Amino acid sequence: MSSARTAGPVGPDVTAKVFRAATEAGYIVVASVLWLVAALPLVTLGAATAGLFAVLRGHVEDGDRAYARPFFRAFRARFGAATALWLAGAAVLGAVGLSLRFYLGLSLTAGPVALAVVQGALFVTLATVLLTAFALLSRPTGPTRALAALSAAAAALRHRGPWTLLIAATLAGVPALLTATHLWQFAPFAPGVIGYVTTQILKHRT
Repeated sequence: MSSARTAGPVGPDVTAKVFRAATEAGYIVVASVLWLVAALPLVTLGAATAGLFAVLRGHVEDGDRAYARPFFRAFRARFGAATALWLAGAAVLGAVGLSLRFYLGLSLTAGPVALAVVQGALFVTLATVLLTAFALLSRPTGPTRALAALSAAAAALRHRGPWTLLIAATLAGVPALLTATHLWQFAPFAPGVIGYVTTQILKHRT
């Protein structure tokens, strides 16, 4: 008598989970496409990011299935603050990024390597605060000015411990994974993935 077990049919729980995962992935793809189109002029990247978080927040927190309406509502309402946040953040991150590149180009001795590590950690930390500021800025009852959004983001992250590290790891890990695997065709969907993870964390931890 054979002891091998015959695999039974896939249970309804597994089917439901697969269907839900596929639905969430589709939602992320559509939200990412909206972000990409709205951010194409580059100067509108900040407002597009606020719109992306508005869509994802409505979906994650309220189960909303709308795309364009919440996106462009936040895009228009937060355009000034989001643009100021984006331009200032890009300038600071650009300066830190150039410093990091400089140290990476030096000889691999203890001094330059240590400075490169510090600059890399600073870059990821600042990017995490900036990302969270956009998430808070997108909320209807959230801050309406760039400095207020940065202050609120720093305060929120300061009390989140490991969850802050998870946001930072996602922000750094998704581009690193795409670079390591050369799957550049999926790069347009990276903002949606990063935004979705961040929104999930902020939902349960703020």
